[in-house]
Parts: sequence; structure tokens; C-alpha cells
Amino acid sequence: MLLVVLDLVLALGAALRLTRFIVADDIPGQWFLKDPLDRWMHGVKDMDRYDDLQAEREALVYHGADSSTLEEPLPPSPPHRLKYHRYLIGLGCPFCVSVWMAAVVSVALLLAGGAGDAADWWRYTAGFLTLAWLTGHIAKRVGDTED
Repeated sequence: MLLVVLDLVLALGAALRLTRFIVADDIPGQWFLKDPLDRWMHGVKDMDRYDDLQAEREALVYHGADSSTLEEPLPPSPPHRLKYHRYLIGLGCPFCVSVWMAAVVSVALLLAGGAGDAADWWRYTAGFLTLAWLTGHIAKRVGDTED
């Protein structure tokens, strides 16, 4: 019974960390999922110009301009690709992504032998992800970040 509880707690922690990888982390979420989809959806050249406009706006704010008076640049969108925008929005939704991550973790646990009989490789991997999530969460709460 204790191993069943352990495996389920490790599954929870692994799903939490994997969800955060996609929703909030630069790697892999931003760099390998969101940015390429964004650039494909809006076009590479147009997104480069958008990035330049964003950088100019940030520089003005940094040098004292009131951000509420500055226009927020909007990325261009070819109409035939706008239907994919919901996927980009979905990658930023922890509730949406967590469903898929919970499914991945549950299938991995099942393949590893199931709750209570999981293989060591699964417990070590899930334990690592759980420990990483807890450590990051606690560090942020005690102020060990630059944010």
C-alpha cells in the first residue's frame, strides 16, 4: 500500500514538472514548442520585424517612457494559419497541458508495472522530476530567484 501511494505521489510530481516544462519554461516550452509554432503561424520575416518592434518598445520603457501610452505591436497573421492560434494559446494553459502530461505519466507508470509495482527506472525518473519541481517551487517562495 505504501508503494502505491509513493508511485501516485511521484506521478503527481512528474506531471507537475512536465506541465511546467511546456507552459512556463524557456526550454523546451518556449524555444522548441511555442516560438517555432509562433514563427510558422505568423511568418518568419514578419516575426523578426515584430521582435524588433518589441525590443524598441522595451528600450523606450527602460529609458522612462510610460508603457500605458505606447502602442503594443501585434504580430501579423496570415488568415489561413489563424486557425492554429488555439494550439499556441493551449500551450500556455496549465490546465490544458496537464491533461496530456498526466496521460503521459499514467501510461509510463502503467508500462513500468503499475502503481505499487513500478520499475526502478520509473521511480528514479519520476522522483527526479518531483524533486526538481519541489525545489524550484520552494526556491521561488523563499526568494532565490531574479524575478
